[in-house]
Amino acid sequence: MKSRTAVSLLILSVLALTTPAMAGGKYHRGYHHGHGHGHYKYNDDAIIIGAAIIGGSILASTLLSQPRYPYAPRYAVAPRARVCEQDEVYRFLPDGRIQWGTRTRCY
Repeated sequence: MKSRTAVSLLILSVLALTTPAMAGGKYHRGYHHGHGHGHYKYNDDAIIIGAAIIGGSILASTLLSQPRYPYAPRYAVAPRARVCEQDEVYRFLPDGRIQWGTRTRCY
């Protein structure tokens, strides 16, 4: 989960940093507007932007393609058979007699 968050933040930062690079200015669309001659200037920024996008996509695909190992398998445990025991028990009655019986306990 952490690696996916890091990759998405990396991709967003690359996109955010490369977007305003071609916003215009003195060399808008490769032409120099200062002298009025219209000389074409080769724009090195486009190469850098392209290399950043390609490098970012390679980095993102490398991080996302790492093998993911699943959690250890969990095996279902068969339910235990119910065990019941019988005991001979007694109790004293209010008139002093003893009452005997059988008690069954299951667990």
